[in-house]
Amino acid sequence: MMKQLLALVLLGFLASCATSTSVNRGVVHSKSASIPVQLEASDWKDSRAEVLRTFAFRALERGLAEEAKGYLQEACELNAQDTACHAAMARMLLAEGDAQSALPYARQALDSDPENVEAILVWAAALAENRRDEEAGDALEAGWEKHKDSPEYVRAMLTHYSSLDSGEAANSFVEHMLASNPDEASSWSIAGDLYLAGGQLDAAATAYSEAIRINPDTSTPSVLRSRLGLREMGVDPILDAATKAEKNGDWAGAERLYRFLAESKENNHEILSGLARILSERRSFLQAGKVLERIPESELDWRDRLLQAKLDIRLSCWEKAQASLLIVLHERPGLRAAELLLGHVQQKIAVNTSR
Repeated sequence: MMKQLLALVLLGFLASCATSTSVNRGVVHSKSASIPVQLEASDWKDSRAEVLRTFAFRALERGLAEEAKGYLQEACELNAQDTACHAAMARMLLAEGDAQSALPYARQALDSDPENVEAILVWAAALAENRRDEEAGDALEAGWEKHKDSPEYVRAMLTHYSSLDSGEAANSFVEHMLASNPDEASSWSIAGDLYLAGGQLDAAATAYSEAIRINPDTSTPSVLRSRLGLREMGVDPILDAATKAEKNGDWAGAERLYRFLAESKENNHEILSGLARILSERRSFLQAGKVLERIPESELDWRDRLLQAKLDIRLSCWEKAQASLLIVLHERPGLRAAELLLGHVQQKIAVNTSR
């Protein structure tokens, strides 16, 4: 069953590691002595690596991928035991399609902390992308044994099963989980997600009803709330799963979840925007454009307009792309991606005008 996870590619970034760090650690002055005490070279290296890691994650938050990559690479060279930096570097390389270069960083992340969930997943992803499927399966199986009690880990596995259309394995997995942990609300809500993805609304409602009995605060999909006699509130776990799948690069799984939501909530901006992004990632550009057209002009945000500009560029609609990019830069001044695209578009417009 675990072999079904060989294609797992989680391409997210570890933003939770972005912590502020002071750089004033080169010399420590002792109150009881007039001679400064020099730090060991290894201590300074570790300190500098922490600072670089902080810079890297701040750059990522601003969308400066190349700058972040440079900081991460230097931090990895300074501190071989920094799991977060090595895992993030591996993910960046995987996102760029450089699976071979990602492998040593992923390996070092796992070696430095074999129990770390992110390290396990990024190592398995790197192996799978390098066509070392059997080893990837072994890594994932080992990870499951260590983290099978984590609802987030289990939900990620179930999302992946669904994306592979592995219905038999997914059902077997859920049945085993319910048999092992029948008193956990998360077991029943995860089972409900599987049934819901398969269109089994009655079974999904029954599973979520049991989850709510165990834990009344269980977050419930909006499509089931009326069936269960609950009022609308909180975050839709299906939407949450879709956004996580998108973040992890699971385009097939994310598309399936976004489409399911789009059918039940036809005019939801967040869902339509997510579906358009996924369709573009999967190179279904015409479909992505049609989904964007369903979002009212007044509700389009800068991300929607940036995507629209990219789609217009593919169609050589330079003036439309320029208009969208100018709005993006008005809302997000200094956004490098938009600046580069605008320069390209304006160059094309100038060439066409001079003819």
